[in-house]
Amino acid sequence: MAILHSSHTLTLRPDYCTLLLRDIDCDAGVGASTAMDEARRNVAASSGYGVYISARQNLIAVRVDGQVWDSVPAPVVGEEWAGPVSVELDCPTRLLQVGDMMGNAIDGINPPPGPGRYTVYVYHRGRERAVQAEDEIHQVMGATGDDEQIDALQARYEGIERYLLRLWGAATCHPTTKTRTTTDWPCQAARCSRAGQAVGGRCSAIHASTSSASHTLPCCRSAAGAGK
Repeated sequence: MAILHSSHTLTLRPDYCTLLLRDIDCDAGVGASTAMDEARRNVAASSGYGVYISARQNLIAVRVDGQVWDSVPAPVVGEEWAGPVSVELDCPTRLLQVGDMMGNAIDGINPPPGPGRYTVYVYHRGRERAVQAEDEIHQVMGATGDDEQIDALQARYEGIERYLLRLWGAATCHPTTKTRTTTDWPCQAARCSRAGQAVGGRCSAIHASTSSASHTLPCCRSAAGAGK
């Protein structure tokens, strides 16, 4: 039976109606545009370096619950949850954050297995009801005392649109070299070439890490292919 390691909750009005789960070092936005387009069609999608979720609106705060599991969790039942949408996420530091793309986020989502490639199941509920609630707000805009009415409606419907992200580890990263400022990770060719970053079998998307030291944006390969 799968064990729940930790759970994390955030309520926010996501800028650009987009939620993002990513490693704290994967801030270069590689493949973001393509993933966001897919998320608008399928609710959630991954660029490999970030999981993008397309919210239906941002006038009413959305609730996001993140869960870290030790293995594949049992399906969510009841409470009108839809999904899951299954995606993969590379985590070079294992230090994750979830929020929007403008920095409204929570961190401290740190899977015990460490750096690696994780599977993320994305469930959702209340999306259509949130659109209806947003319409209610639009209807009172411009009326006398609309600020109070809008505040009341936003408070009433806060969290009606919800997302549940269940993360569990499926592979391990294996660095080929590691120094104080540089880490090179073996790449999975399909992912690197899709991002247009394949150079000598490694990713070459260079960006500044949180410690301001440049390093190679990592990919992971499956545990079965490690060491080959």
